[in-house]
Amino acid sequence: MHMDGDDEEEQEPVKLGATEFVCPGCNAYNPLDEPLKNGMEVQCNYCGNTYKAKIMESGRIKFRET
Repeated sequence: MHMDGDDEEEQEPVKLGATEFVCPGCNAYNPLDEPLKNGMEVQCNYCGNTYKAKIMESGRIKFRET
């Protein structure tokens, strides 16, 4: 079991072109109408929070609450 205190990275990485995302706020799966792109704003259908997608150097997507 991996326990270094960084639970934030436990979710599967989101990639560009994904057609769903897991809300960082409530962990709900959300389908997308179009593939995920850098800078795209997405809203959780469950908690209502809005996030902006950002590509990291690793090619993974991180979400920042807007």
